[in-house]
Amino acid sequence: MNRKRLLLQMIGLTLVLLLSTACGTPQSSPLSTTPLPPTSTHTPVSPTVTDTRPPPTNTNTPVPPTSTHTPVPPTATPTATPIILPQSGEWQGQTEDGFPISFTIVTLDEVTYLTTYKILFEFICNDTKNRYTMILSEDFPLMDGQFEYRTEYTGVSGVVNAPDEIEGIFTYQIQDVCEFKNNWKASPMNSE
Repeated sequence: MNRKRLLLQMIGLTLVLLLSTACGTPQSSPLSTTPLPPTSTHTPVSPTVTDTRPPPTNTNTPVPPTSTHTPVPPTATPTATPIILPQSGEWQGQTEDGFPISFTIVTLDEVTYLTTYKILFEFICNDTKNRYTMILSEDFPLMDGQFEYRTEYTGVSGVVNAPDEIEGIFTYQIQDVCEFKNNWKASPMNSE
C-alpha cells in the first residue's frame, strides 16, 4: 500500500510540475516541506499606439503616375470580302485543252446555282483514246462564291472571279485505272 501511495504522490508531483511549467507559475510540491517564496504579481499595461504618419496636407497638386503606359494603336478591323455573284444565264467556255464547256447560272430563293453542266473532254487510258461528253444536270449551289460537286468518279469545282468569269477544275476517273483532270474557264454567252 505504501508503494501505491508513493506512486500516486509522484504522479501528482509530475502533474504539478507540468502545470507550473506550462503556466509559468512555480507551485509547491505536496512533498515539499519548505515554503516557496511569494510570486510576483503582474499588472497588465494597456499598449500605447503612436501614429507616425505625417499630417495630411492639402496642396491640390496632381501626383504624376508612377507607371508609364504606352498606348497601343487600335488594330484595323478586317472587312469581309464581298462575295462576287455571277451573272444569271447561259455560260460557255473551254478547258485548257480547248474543249467546250457550258452551264447555266440561276438564282432561286436568294441562292445562286450552277446547273446543267456540260463538258466535252478527251483523254488516253491504257493506250486508248477516250472522248466523252458529260452532262451533269444537278444544281450546284454557290457558297461564298465557290461550288463543288463530287461523286465516286466525277468532280467539278469552281470559283467566281468576277460577275463575268468563273474558273474551275473537272476530274473524271475510270474506276481505279485512269484519272483525267483539266482546268476550265467560262464567261456568260452574251459577254464579248
